[in-house]
Formats: sequence, C-alpha cells, structure tokens
Amino acid sequence: MNNDPHALQAGTVIAGYRIVRVLGAGGFGITYEGESPVTGRRVAIKEFFPRGIASRKGATEIIYAERDTELVSWALKRFESSTTEQCRLKHPNIVEVFHYLADNDTGYMFMDYVEGKTFEQWLRDRPNLPTVDEIRPMLEPVIDALDYLHSMNFIHRDIAPDNIMITSDGRPVIIDFGAIKIIENRTLLQAKTVHSFMVGKQHYSPPEQTREGETLDARADIYALGAVFYRALAGKPPADTEERARKIAFGEGDSLTPLSEAAPHVPEAIAKAIEKALAFRASERQGSIEELREAIGWQGMSSSSAPTKPVRSVSSTPPNPSYISPSSAKVASGKRSMGKRWAAIAAALVVLVVGSAFAMMSFRGGDPQLAVVTPQQSAKTEVPNQQQVAVVEQPKTQVQQPRVETPPLMQPPPVDPQAEARRDFELAQKVDTMEAYDLFLSRHQDGFYATLARAQKTKIAMIEQQRAEQEQIRVQKELTRNVIAELQRVGCGPDQNDGEWNDTARKSLELYNKHAKTKFDSNPNGELLGALKERDARVCPLTCRPGFRVQNNTCVAIPQQVQQRPQQQPQYQQQPQQPAFQPRGTICVRGICVGN
Repeated sequence: MNNDPHALQAGTVIAGYRIVRVLGAGGFGITYEGESPVTGRRVAIKEFFPRGIASRKGATEIIYAERDTELVSWALKRFESSTTEQCRLKHPNIVEVFHYLADNDTGYMFMDYVEGKTFEQWLRDRPNLPTVDEIRPMLEPVIDALDYLHSMNFIHRDIAPDNIMITSDGRPVIIDFGAIKIIENRTLLQAKTVHSFMVGKQHYSPPEQTREGETLDARADIYALGAVFYRALAGKPPADTEERARKIAFGEGDSLTPLSEAAPHVPEAIAKAIEKALAFRASERQGSIEELREAIGWQGMSSSSAPTKPVRSVSSTPPNPSYISPSSAKVASGKRSMGKRWAAIAAALVVLVVGSAFAMMSFRGGDPQLAVVTPQQSAKTEVPNQQQVAVVEQPKTQVQQPRVETPPLMQPPPVDPQAEARRDFELAQKVDTMEAYDLFLSRHQDGFYATLARAQKTKIAMIEQQRAEQEQIRVQKELTRNVIAELQRVGCGPDQNDGEWNDTARKSLELYNKHAKTKFDSNPNGELLGALKERDARVCPLTCRPGFRVQNNTCVAIPQQVQQRPQQQPQYQQQPQQPAFQPRGTICVRGICVGN
C-alpha cells in the first residue's frame, strides 16, 4: 500500500468495492485497485483529488478551499461527463470505463483493472532494440484502437508508451485518456490556492497540443503514435516539442533527428512514414490513422473494416481548415496520378515525333522546322492525339538564317507571404514579453509565426508562474520566521528560530492558544502575527532550565550551597566495635588482685 497521506485507507468501501491498494497518484487524482467482496471482480478506481486544493476530512470526505468552489464544481462536472463519454467506448484494446459515482463531495471513475506491464517497461526489459516485426503485435492493435476512437469522434490526446499496457497474454490496452489531463491542467493552473505546476509529456505531445485553446484533430494522435514508434525503434523518444519550437523560432533548424539516422536498421519506407507523422506542422502529417497504416505497410490487417472518419474537434473553436479527410486525400492523390500519366504519355509522343523528324531531315538532307502544337491547341482543332507535330520543309534555295538564342528572362524571386510576419516576430523576440507577443498576434493571428508566438507566451507564463510560486514560498518563510520570533517574545518558545514550521513550533502555538485562550490554526498566517504583536507582556508561564529557578519573573541561578548534594555514605560496612573485656573471678598481677 502506498504511504500517501491523502489516499483512502485499505479496506475502505466505495460503491461496493473494497480498496486494496494505491496504483498511482498525480496532481489531479488518486487511482486505486478495488475488489468486489461478492463477485471477486478487480477494478481500477480513479478518485477526483486535486492536490493543493483538496484535503481529506474524516475517512472518505473531501473538502476544498472556499475560494476554489466554482472551479472545483466545473472540474467535477467535466470529470463526470468525460467518464460518461468513455463509457460508450467498447474495444478490446481500450480500457473499459463502466461506472461513475458522485459521493463524499468528489467523484469516482470505475474501469477494468488491467494487469501487466507498460509498453515502456517492455521496451526497457529488452536486451536490444526491437525490429519492426517484433513491435507489430503491440502497436498494430493500437492503430486499430485509434482508428475506432476517431470513427467515434474521440481523440485520445495522451498516447505514450506509459499509457499502453501489455497484458500477460500479450494484448495491448490503451489507458488514461488525455481529456482528463485537460481538466487537470486547467484546474491546477486556475486554482487560487497554492498548487504545483503540471508538466505534460513533451516528447509525445504535438506542438499544437501544448498551446492553450488550439483545436486538435486526428493528427494530434498521429504525432503521438509516431513518437511511440520512434521511441521503440530508436531506443529513445524524439526531441522535446518545446525544444523543437524554440530552435525553429530562432532559425536554428529542427532539432528532431530523423529516424533513418537514429535507427538505420529500420526500412526506409517505414522510417519516412514515421518522420512524416512527426512533422512539426499538422498539415504535413498523414491525414488519418488509416493513411499512416498504409504508409507503414500494415494495411489489410485491420480489425475494423471502416476507414478513419474525419474527427470532430472537441474544442469549441472551428476545426482546422487545413485538415483533409482521408477520402478527399485519396481522390486528390488519384487525380495527381492521372495527371502524371497523361504528362508522361505526352512527353513520350514529343520524343517520338521529334526523333522521326530528325530522321527525315537526315534522309532528305534538309533542315526542317518543327512546329509543336500544345494539347490546348490540339483540342481546338479536334485532333484526337494529345500533341500534333507538323513538319514543314524549307525550299533548298532558301538560305538558312542562323538561330539566335534568346536569353531566358530573369524571374523575380518569389514573394514570401510570411516575410512581414517573420520580421515582426523577430522584433517581438527581442523584447520577449507577453505584451510584445500580444501585439504581434493582433497583427498576425494565423500562420507559422503566430504558432511560435503562442508557444513563447506559454513559456513566459510558465516562467512567471514559477517565479510567483518562489516568491510565495519566500514570503511564507519570512512570515513563519516572524511568528516564531513573536512566540519567543511572549514566552511560549520555541528555543530556536530557523524559519521552519516544525513540530516544536506547532507545540509552541498550542501552548499560546491555551494560555491566551485563542484558537488560531496550526499554520502561521498574518492574523496570528498581528495578534502576537499586540501582546506586550508574557503570555505563557516562565519555566527555567535545570540549575535555575523563577524569581521576580526571571530565571536566577540556584545558590551553590543549596545545590550541594548530601554526602554519600561510604560503600563499605563499618565493623561493629568489640565489647570491653570483662574478667571472670579474681586476677592477681604483681601483688595486686582484681576480681568480683
């Protein structure tokens, strides 16, 4: 059992399931293993418990700070609706969520207990890097599961090796949907109470997912799945998303090492497919899971026959216009292929006719002129062939004029549509403040540099958040030091003041509350400090250390003669004195007789 002080104790019963142990804990909740004492069914129970906001009251009840009531109410409703939505999903490679309970001022999500090891653990236990064929039994069902999810208008948002469980019989199961992460991050970031800043899986999250308010579609899961492939085949995850954005923004190039270099043993076609899935821009990735499957070469083995449908965005903002549905992509690809065939046929006809013309020229000894008719001209003259060539022979008496080569016209360089945006972004980078990027985004709301500007804003917000937390810690420590100093002044201790609110300091506050007849909380705060400063006399009774005694409200040394201890008796036993000799009868010595 995990020694988490906030966790439910083993044996606690929730909705008929007995808590066995803690499986994991994060900033948003605690996950337990539960068991039904009636049926013996083992389940996983996720409890809504945002750390830093919630605290345990009694055995099961949870309480929150009053100032966070509105935020907690929103988070609990989203937690319930997300659980209800996941209950609709039925797939052998997706963990089944089957129940939700609202009780104890919190919520509980009930799902199947999946026993096994994560895909990350499976990779670490291997002595060497796996081949594509070795990871296929683990990742092909994941592709099927994501195909099913997208057809149900779901986006997982948190595909990673730690969120893919491998059961004892080798079946992969996807767990931990990313929708819960969204609720978690917003709850902890917007809470007014002290909280910890959450950091996402930057190696597996696509760039658009790290920006607040960005619309996501199937290509977000495609990026994450490509990162899982990369981790499995290269032995390490791809470059950090934030690092990639920073280097691209500063013109240093993409920091992602191509899989073909990181894992030369991977077939070139598969490496290229995974590299495309990891494209920084979503528009450059595959448009669907099915398209990624075909690029890898695993098509025809899907457990679902229907192709991936365009995924409806879970955000309230309009979907990304650059997203192309799989059917549209296939039609466009077919049109491009047909166009290339006609172009190849036309080129072959030109070569054939030109060759024939030169053959005729050499045979007749003349210098014919060639007139090439374009396909558009051919259509006007209603000639069935794509190209038409007319050979006109000049009279032999005509003197041929030397051909003058006309130099090609210098084409002006193409206009960069992002030139102005790039210039403004570089100016905003020099200032590197929220205001500078807000000004940039007011002028350039879309495009690549707008994406980088939003990423920089997110980074600045993180830095400001960390600074605010550090300042809050400094202020709290200074307050603690001042409270302890005032407790010492009013005679309640403790003996030392190191600025730490430990057990000795808490006992000193309890002693102050007892003699001052107050009920201050066990933590230092401004109200306590103000009440202590108003005391102008001793509150707690004076106690002196050994060797001193209280006299006139001060400790004075005890005199030396009083302190002397009585002399100890010698340890040896004194021998009893022998009784005096008593003679019997009359004794005479030298004429003198003594006797009774």
